[in-house]
Amino acid sequence: MNSAFSPSLQIASDAIPAPIQLQFSSWISSTTCRFTNPQAIAASLPPGTYSYLISSGSKDLAGNLNIATTAGSFTVELFTLAPVITAPRITSRQLEIWSNKDLVDYPLSFATNSASPDVATLSFTYNGLYQTPHTIHIYRNSDNSKVASFVISPDGATSVPINHSALGNPGAIMASYSFVLSDSIGNVGASYSIPITYDGIAPVISTTSISNIFIPPAEATGYYNGSLGSLNVSFSTAASTATDSLVLIIAGIASATGNATYSYEMSTNLTTGVNTYSVASATIPDGTYWITSADRAGNYAAGIATLTPLIVDKVSPDVVLATTTNNLGAATGLPIVSSPAGQSYFKLQFGERMRATASPTLSIATGATEIGYSFVGWLTTVSASDTALFKNTATITNALPQGTYVCKVTGMDIAGNSMNISTGTVDVRSRGPVLSSFYTTSYQATTASATLASGLEMLTNQPFSFNVDPKAATLSIQLAQIPDDNPVNIWLHFMLDNTTTASYPVTLVGLNATFTWSTSNGPASDTSYTIRVADANGDLSLESLAWRNDSVAPLVQSVVVTGGELATGSVYFNPARHRYLGTRFTAVESEAPRLRIRG
Repeated sequence: MNSAFSPSLQIASDAIPAPIQLQFSSWISSTTCRFTNPQAIAASLPPGTYSYLISSGSKDLAGNLNIATTAGSFTVELFTLAPVITAPRITSRQLEIWSNKDLVDYPLSFATNSASPDVATLSFTYNGLYQTPHTIHIYRNSDNSKVASFVISPDGATSVPINHSALGNPGAIMASYSFVLSDSIGNVGASYSIPITYDGIAPVISTTSISNIFIPPAEATGYYNGSLGSLNVSFSTAASTATDSLVLIIAGIASATGNATYSYEMSTNLTTGVNTYSVASATIPDGTYWITSADRAGNYAAGIATLTPLIVDKVSPDVVLATTTNNLGAATGLPIVSSPAGQSYFKLQFGERMRATASPTLSIATGATEIGYSFVGWLTTVSASDTALFKNTATITNALPQGTYVCKVTGMDIAGNSMNISTGTVDVRSRGPVLSSFYTTSYQATTASATLASGLEMLTNQPFSFNVDPKAATLSIQLAQIPDDNPVNIWLHFMLDNTTTASYPVTLVGLNATFTWSTSNGPASDTSYTIRVADANGDLSLESLAWRNDSVAPLVQSVVVTGGELATGSVYFNPARHRYLGTRFTAVESEAPRLRIRG
């Protein structure tokens, strides 16, 4: 046929009130042409047997005009019902925020700084389309532009992956979408709104407020133990172009349950841009976290107040080291010995960082006896503050009970957990040497009738004089046990009013020692001393002895003799006649004088 000329076509049926005029569309081949309906075919048009009438108007290649009207009939099967779609929904996941939780009809974001994966699923059921393949067409609602089309499988319950390209590769915008379905013969379903908003705009956090935590001065990390109540978090997005609500994210870095993440949809005031949420104190286990946020589409928040480090610690601190030290805090591990107030040092090392502004306390106790120590300071820096130095508040004397004492400690860790424990032990050895025998011997040439070499007429625990031969006295010491620290040497302390005025080393032979006080060895003062023995730690013995050097001659004002016969300035005494001979001195001495009668 000559393609320059086209025939016309009508179809008719008793089931319709008037014929349907079809419009010539094109020649398919030299003998076949195509007609289309210029008007919509209503869904009410019944299928059945239709007659057709081809009118003149066409010519063959020789120019012969088709002057005979051709009639005939054919059976028409109409597919005019639009597809019916039920239960359309979008399911997505935000693995870093909600883990494997299915999020139904949440906003989506496929932006770089958003939670993964970058794909969601559009699912629905439908019927009413016939000729395959079936195609879904996605439109952006703002300008009704088609952004993507792709073939789907007509399996009844249909799942369509929705990714960045399926939404037309949107940028940092907010947009909503619709879709329609069509089949291969041109049937097109009604438009359905996808129950989703694409949100590619990240929120910007201008301020973050977290209550019931402790943040050390000049630091950023917050510490939380739950004792003050819930963890209250507030974000402000007042300066942000984003308009949606936020999700609170508490992301675990190293916690008791692994790197867990806890997420909560916050209460939002879209007018003020304030988002709030209170997390119950028992919800978050101990560990290290970041507090941050994202919007419901999974866009992570930006801004200077976005990330806040948080340490959750609900466990009271403990002590890992308790030991005696020097004044600089260097451990000695020695027992506690006699010491004036402020001269006995002790340190505690805690198992974690303590609150620098909350001074710990220490006392050591056994039974009802307690030795108090005051806090000196932190040996570690304020940012660590886990080792504290203490010193004694009162004199540690040799009268204290000896033996093992327990450390009683109070304190507060940086999260606010308090401790009040008894832990660790230390020995108190302030007793000094234990003496079983302690006495002096001396000889007085002015009163003795026997010689010094004879060993007779030796005086025990009596005064002596540098003016009376042999001008010396000897102290004999026997210990009940080996002294602390140095088993060979002890020290002899000459004390006045409980204060040592002089001390001298004494060498032990076994448990015995002697010391001779003379003009060349010992104090020069002629007075009465309290003598105590000390060990190498300076601990004094409880046992003491009074030892007196009396080098001042007595002043006798008068002597009265009774019991004899007085004649010519002399007293005559006959033991057979006189029962006793008595004398009385009018001079005052601190002890009774000795009377020597020379022949």
